[in-house]
Amino acid sequence: MTKHILVLLLLAAPAAHAYPSGMELLKERPWLFVGPMLSVAGRSGSPQLGLGVEATFNVGGPLAATGVFSQVQWMTGGHTRFCGGIQMTGLGSGDILILGPGRGLELGVKHETGTDTRLATTGLHIASFIGFLGSSIGLRLGIPLGTWGSSAPGGPKRTAHGTEVGLVLALKAPIPLKSCRTLACNLLH
Repeated sequence: MTKHILVLLLLAAPAAHAYPSGMELLKERPWLFVGPMLSVAGRSGSPQLGLGVEATFNVGGPLAATGVFSQVQWMTGGHTRFCGGIQMTGLGSGDILILGPGRGLELGVKHETGTDTRLATTGLHIASFIGFLGSSIGLRLGIPLGTWGSSAPGGPKRTAHGTEVGLVLALKAPIPLKSCRTLACNLLH
């Protein structure tokens, strides 16, 4: 576990440099945010710790930054959790649904690899977070929708990864992008 903490600290070092002082800067250009993430996820059974990396691409609008995210985490249950989807973060003082400055929502697809006791499971990822100074804290919900594979004949019965509720901490370095003229940027803006 000490090695995992050292890796997390080394990955977090780039995020320690100056972060944009206000949400206004996010409105001016597209941004890429990259950094380590740590989670504690609970489901039937024992809680699992996760250590991984998240990358987010956001394009600012007048009230919210919209974008896409991807995550990969190595979980103490012996499996890997992959996730990706869309994200929206509030920028202005007016609320969009429940969004305000620094508050955000994620909606995506998650996939957890199989283990000796669990089948590979794909499901829905829903998360709410609050971001501040390059870091964020969030609450995620993982809902299993389907499994891949089966138990080996005569082997132990494997079941799907269950519904997950997790607390997530992330520390991401902001990387301003000069401009973005791709179709994705135009759709997000």
